[in-house]
Amino acid sequence: MRRLPSPYPPQLRSIPQVCALNALHCQVLRPLSRDRQHLWLVRYGRRHVVAKVHDGHRFRSLDKEAYWLKQARILGIPAPHPIQRLQSTSISVLLMTRVIDRQAISVPERMQQLAGLHNLQAHGDGWGPLRADRRPRWRTAAAALHWYEKYCPPHWRKELLATWPHRRRGIIHGDIHRGNTLGRFFLDWETVAIADPWEDLCRAILAQGWYTPPPWIGQDHHCSRWRGAWLRSCIESAAFSGMRQVAASHWLHGSGTDLAGKMHLGSSPPFL
Repeated sequence: MRRLPSPYPPQLRSIPQVCALNALHCQVLRPLSRDRQHLWLVRYGRRHVVAKVHDGHRFRSLDKEAYWLKQARILGIPAPHPIQRLQSTSISVLLMTRVIDRQAISVPERMQQLAGLHNLQAHGDGWGPLRADRRPRWRTAAAALHWYEKYCPPHWRKELLATWPHRRRGIIHGDIHRGNTLGRFFLDWETVAIADPWEDLCRAILAQGWYTPPPWIGQDHHCSRWRGAWLRSCIESAAFSGMRQVAASHWLHGSGTDLAGKMHLGSSPPFL
């Protein structure tokens, strides 16, 4: 069923959320986002902190994010520090430290920052986004492959099967783009997943609007692992709305089936 648009303007729609935050002793100072993230700058005790707010029943995703924020800091990855989880019947809240950093970081530098995360060993045969209990969405590689086949255009299915990874799996952030980075810091850790670490790089490129990976990445376009990471990233990105969807759909449904030949475009590296 299609959700009807709210008859209330955004300012009025946020009033119940502000009231719920105040009831949890969070004095709302101002919003920090204009999208569905619902980030607020609040005063909690004597500190100014960031409050990430979800509906009350979505508390598990915030529990997951709090866990991975702690892991990021252990691994030396710049990320906000989780302070406290708050819960009411109407909202779930994760309080985090506020970070301010305007340093420009290129995509390759981002990947170097995430090396500690990418090198974590993924146990078992699972694949995909991790749930709050840190189990992957798909318990087996076969189940994950079945999902990718379902959303893969017919002319790419042979390539999908030929490049499916059988060994190299790690932990990835899963959603790197300008809205989820701030200077050196990585934000929004709800999408952590088990996948090939190169998929973080592919998704970051797609989020910039690039529909083919440029040569400054330094990857061999004839490498089976690299081609597979790019193809799976395009399939996953095209299946869901978001910053990567347009570029991924453009690449998947463009003319031609020579994957290595399509993976070429010249320019300088963008910054995130």
